[in-house]
Amino acid sequence: MMDYACGEGYISRFFTPYFSKCIGVDEAAGMVEKFNQTARQEKLPETQIYAVKGNLTEAEGTPSIAGEEFFKFDLIIIVHALHHIDDPQKLINRLTERLRPGGIVVVADWEKKGKDVHPVDINHPAAHTVSHSGFTENDMHEFFKKAGCKESEYTVLKEEMTVPEVWGGKKTLFFAKGRK
Repeated sequence: MMDYACGEGYISRFFTPYFSKCIGVDEAAGMVEKFNQTARQEKLPETQIYAVKGNLTEAEGTPSIAGEEFFKFDLIIIVHALHHIDDPQKLINRLTERLRPGGIVVVADWEKKGKDVHPVDINHPAAHTVSHSGFTENDMHEFFKKAGCKESEYTVLKEEMTVPEVWGGKKTLFFAKGRK
């Protein structure tokens, strides 16, 4: 499996018992270092779980994730990161290209309600990193369809989560999946 925008690797470590290999990809070198350090501390074999620096949103992708081992995944997951991507369709396309036939891309992110809400304080430390306030069910089905997925699903958690008021106060998490 691939854990895209993996951060410190919580998702990968959760899935380690279920996959022969869990590869994290993140554009932040510090996150990759923390991911690998934590996996070593937990005595997880580097042949089974590791992270590399990479970015699929760049024009040609990143050479570090161009090798054969970065294709034909059963599962690719991206959690709380798609809203940071300027062109989510491009990323979903590139993730889908890296699946084996029948493989699944799972996205967990914020449900969009109404118009995009961006921080009112442009000096907020994270203001420059958020491109979208969330995504609708239709958005996700369209992303997957245009990426060549044969089917897609979208589920919203019932409970709202509290986020800083500058980001909208209350948010709802969704899970969407597309099957190649």
